[in-house]
Amino acid sequence: MREYLINSQFALVTYGTVTETCLPYSSGDGKIVDDCLNVKMAKTAEINLKQEDIVNMGMAEMVDAPVLLAADIDRGGVFAQIYGTVMLLEPHERERIKGIIINKFRGDVALLKPGIEQIEALCGIPVVGVLPYLKVDIDEEDSLSERIGMRHGEGALKIAVVRLPHISNYTDFAPLEEESMVSLCYTVKKEELQKANVIILPGSKNTLGDLQWLKGTGLDIVIRRCAKEGAVVIGVCGGYQMLGETITEEQTMVRGLSLLPADTVFAEQKVRTRVQGRVTALNGDHTSLSGLELEGYEIHMGVSRLHPEAQPFCSLTDQNGGSKEDGCVNGQIFGTYLHGLFDADAFRTVFLQFACKHAGIPWRAEARADRNAYRQQQYDILEQAIRENLDMEAIYKMLR
Repeated sequence: MREYLINSQFALVTYGTVTETCLPYSSGDGKIVDDCLNVKMAKTAEINLKQEDIVNMGMAEMVDAPVLLAADIDRGGVFAQIYGTVMLLEPHERERIKGIIINKFRGDVALLKPGIEQIEALCGIPVVGVLPYLKVDIDEEDSLSERIGMRHGEGALKIAVVRLPHISNYTDFAPLEEESMVSLCYTVKKEELQKANVIILPGSKNTLGDLQWLKGTGLDIVIRRCAKEGAVVIGVCGGYQMLGETITEEQTMVRGLSLLPADTVFAEQKVRTRVQGRVTALNGDHTSLSGLELEGYEIHMGVSRLHPEAQPFCSLTDQNGGSKEDGCVNGQIFGTYLHGLFDADAFRTVFLQFACKHAGIPWRAEARADRNAYRQQQYDILEQAIRENLDMEAIYKMLR
């Protein structure tokens, strides 16, 4: 099991044995997963947040795992980063750190040797390797990447992803960025939403907070107006919840955008599962989407109930064999809890054909590379660099 992160300022890398309650990427059936690599964006020594910490050193303690500390030299001051972080940790936390990785180095590694020797002596922790700055196309940490501030492509089909303050899982839309028919931007500008043929409300780490932000900025009115004028609107996870009629948390009910006939109630139990399924039999302009295979994952709080007349978007089967209907369709407005929706080549292609037809844009067919094969190739490049530049024998000893 692998999860990599190379664009963070500081990464906490833990190796250990975990259960489903600790990681959403575990087996999902309650079984133990051995020798799992967990890489987290880690402000490792956030002493002001330590009491509530469950994702950084708190995670390492939870699973009783050794830790590798990875520092980003590209930002400068790498040895100060390392020393300051180690010194701010509690003694028992320092004992967990079994090695240090220097990440994103450009140049001759020999030039680092004096600094490496000094930091090892100061911290009493070995540097297990120096990773070079790599040009690899892999998923990046939510909202921290430069790509979220860029416009992608110059295609005729304009897609606008609302850049929510607490946006999450925005990499769901990376496959769309690569399509030649698409021009995609992450935006908070009303004029860009008004020009878009497709508007996407992404996932959120704070659905109610981001819904209130939409209303406070007036973007909710813009989205409703664009939907009324014919723009395709998609909500994924938290975005799906916002498109519904209401969201209820404990005794408080908040009105959504009322674009989908669904009501959401937040529950204490978090849904975390891999799923696969198919788009349900849709009518009218959506017929071409019917029956297309889907695969991805769910990770959310809350359950959304459709109104009696509402049409679900898809039927899904989770990794434990449980089946259910998911999402909602209302005209050209879609909602779903499924992350990774656009990773499926067939669904992505047919959806873009539908969106182009709906917007009156001629579709231009073209040969495409297999996205899954391309992603695997990029991770293989990273894996090779890790094996070539880190002391893997020392790292494997940590797992024993």
